[in-house]
Amino acid sequence: MPAILVVDDSPIDRKIATELLSSVGGMELSQAEDGLDALSKLAEHKPDIVVTDLQMPRMNGLELVSAIGEKYPELPVILVTARGSEELAVQALAMGAASYVPKARLATDLFPTIARVLDASHAKSDAGRLRDAMLRCDATYAFDNEASLLISAAGEITAPLQSTLNWAPREVLRIRMALEEALLNALYHGNLELSTRLRDADLELYYELARRRAAEYPHVSRKVLVHISLAREEVCFEITDEGPGFKHSGFANDPGVMSQPFGRGIVLMKSVMDQVTFNALGNSVRLAKRRSPPSVDDTGRTRLDHSVADTGFILTEEP
Repeated sequence: MPAILVVDDSPIDRKIATELLSSVGGMELSQAEDGLDALSKLAEHKPDIVVTDLQMPRMNGLELVSAIGEKYPELPVILVTARGSEELAVQALAMGAASYVPKARLATDLFPTIARVLDASHAKSDAGRLRDAMLRCDATYAFDNEASLLISAAGEITAPLQSTLNWAPREVLRIRMALEEALLNALYHGNLELSTRLRDADLELYYELARRRAAEYPHVSRKVLVHISLAREEVCFEITDEGPGFKHSGFANDPGVMSQPFGRGIVLMKSVMDQVTFNALGNSVRLAKRRSPPSVDDTGRTRLDHSVADTGFILTEEP
């Protein structure tokens, strides 16, 4: 039974989040009233995942993400973002948070996001048996329009980063979540041409339409094409769908899309990866990430560099 720690200074918001998760069942739930209280709880019992608000007294969500990264580097953190906290959320994602959920979409998105992050953090792959034999991996895939297949593919594709190429587990989890977003965007918004506004208005209808289109022409003949290049110092993914493309530049520079029903996947990708490059048509995206070098803080302890200097929303475009 996975253990979830919900952190929020508002008793009402904590109650809402825990009641939503309690209604699903199968989880051990605990609560903390701010970042300092959360760290105290973590010292007593480490959960499988932390769900935290950003705006809190004493220690806010941004500071909590940083503290967890230093003390519990393998513990995933999901942010709950309110309107007006988008800039802080971008920094927290860049510092190591695994994903985020807008507070306005808590009822529909909280549990699915937790489930995806837990699956990603607990996934075990046979590729781990290869250990140190691999120095580099280049491969190309053509996937059918099936969401569960693409989510599994993200785990299989990124598993060698940890098991063979010695990337930090927390970094691998975040890269996997960014890759999942790119793959699902290619499926739903690329090949199946579904509107995120429909998803926001009627989630059941959105997925029903996805199931129908996946079996209909011309969508059924389309593939999600993925080229990967994995190495000890850098990882690169190129994800291409066979749909008509879309305009990404309209919200590329605006972190305010985090609270909107569209564009949130791009925010997550940009916050995790060092480079997010779309082609002119908008049906292909390149994600690149350099391995974070270790640095030494004022106490002499080695830690990962959590610089947030490059968290702007400037997406380059290929000619």
